[in-house]
Amino acid sequence: MIGQSKNETQSSVVEIATMDGESFDEIIDGSDNVQLYAVLDSCNHPAVVGMSQINERSQSLYAGAAVEDYSAIAPYLFPVDRPWWTWFEDQLLDKPSGIFLQSTLEIDALRTHLRRLLKINAPKDQQLYFRFYDPRVLPQFLATAEDQLVADFFGRVKRFFYFDQEQQLFSLTRCGSVSPNLKWPVGRRLEVTEEHFVAMDQFSKDQFAKRLASYLKEVIEREQVQLSIDLDKRIQFGMTNSERYCLVKEKHVAKYVETMCLGWPTLETKTDPLPVQSLMLDRRLPIEERLEKLSQLPETINTTSP
Repeated sequence: MIGQSKNETQSSVVEIATMDGESFDEIIDGSDNVQLYAVLDSCNHPAVVGMSQINERSQSLYAGAAVEDYSAIAPYLFPVDRPWWTWFEDQLLDKPSGIFLQSTLEIDALRTHLRRLLKINAPKDQQLYFRFYDPRVLPQFLATAEDQLVADFFGRVKRFFYFDQEQQLFSLTRCGSVSPNLKWPVGRRLEVTEEHFVAMDQFSKDQFAKRLASYLKEVIEREQVQLSIDLDKRIQFGMTNSERYCLVKEKHVAKYVETMCLGWPTLETKTDPLPVQSLMLDRRLPIEERLEKLSQLPETINTTSP
């Protein structure tokens, strides 16, 4: 399983740091009028809808008719206490189901602020729904945003928290100097520039490369494989070739790079062997089947070679 890099990350305006369970236990209990909340995504997580129906203080971030019409895919805001946390640990901790945040705001005022974040103004006059409550999206967005955008996003939120795929807890703390705009005109949305989208994409790729390197180091050591070039360079070559092979999902890219490291450890160039190119460019085969055949290819070549 490839999780998030355990290295702490800091931009000029946001610090992303790992946390231990004991520290989070104290946050769950609350102090100094600071409440812990959760924003959970009900899409693909029906347990969230069930909890929202029995938790009287929970609120959908949608409004009007959308509360009922889209109840099965809406994000829900929950105040977190011990019984709720026990339910979350049992049902959703191992799934990318949402984020946590600390704030002094009461739940109604916090919901008002979070609803402002559901849509963003994007380049080319686009208005996009923003799934900021996805734990895979939030760190990318904040780590690459400018100071004022981060300030407005946080508002009166003290800290955000999220769990990665390995159930490691991370905190996101604003360390910029500008003040947030607390009074939003009607219809105002966060403005996300083209440069920010590009930075988010690069940040995502860099973080994935770090996670992949950490995972592959363990695999290579276990399998006692000697690479003829630096692992980071091999990963860079692999990610470039993945785009050519139309591998979009991280799990597919990881499988491809791992197979190339184990099957062709002496390969020193970005160009794959012709049998690999022929197989991976064969659009008649589903991606999963291509990757499965790729894992068998080194053995086939070695067996059939004169």
